[in-house]
This record gives sequence, structure tokens and C-alpha cells, in this order.
Amino acid sequence: MLGDSPGPGHNPVFEVRFALQNHPVPDVTLHGLSARLRMRSTGTARFQLGCEITELEEGLEVAWVFRPKLFPVDEIKGLASMFQTVLSGACGSPERQIATLVTRTQ
Repeated sequence: MLGDSPGPGHNPVFEVRFALQNHPVPDVTLHGLSARLRMRSTGTARFQLGCEITELEEGLEVAWVFRPKLFPVDEIKGLASMFQTVLSGACGSPERQIATLVTRTQ
């Protein structure tokens, strides 16, 4: 219920996170020192389940972060496979409805 204090390890608003990191990260230059900053997943599950996607020059980096006590690795692999199938189908046929892409993966 909204307003109740969450238990330990629970976020008060949501427990699943989907993050697309597609904003530009500027290069940094300081007197004789330069650095190229890049977004990368920390690999730490701050929520029950998270999908962190970082846009790179060569494509997308997708990282699934989850609490292993709640989700078996095989379930996450299946979710990742389904996500890849849906994403590939959407890119290959952008006119298709998402529901038809999901149905094909089951």
C-alpha cells in the first residue's frame, strides 16, 4: 500500500527498473589530462530486477541486474532472449504491433 514503509531490500515505489542510457557523456579535459567517460552498468541490483541499456557507437550493451534469491539465472536468460527477439523483430518490422512480436516468442 502506498505510504507504508517498505521492508528491508524493497523500494517504496517500484521494484523493477528499465533504464536506457542514451544521453551524450562529454569527454573531460583538464590541464594536460583528458578522460573519456562512458556509462556502464554497476552490476549491482538496487531493485528486484533491472534492465540497463547503454547506447554505444557499435550498438547496445544490455545488462540484466537482479536479486538471485528471487530470480533463477535461467529465468533471466529466458527474459533476455525474449527481449532480444522482440527488439530484433521491432527493428526488422517497425510497422508491426508489439503484441504480435511477443506472441511469436512464446
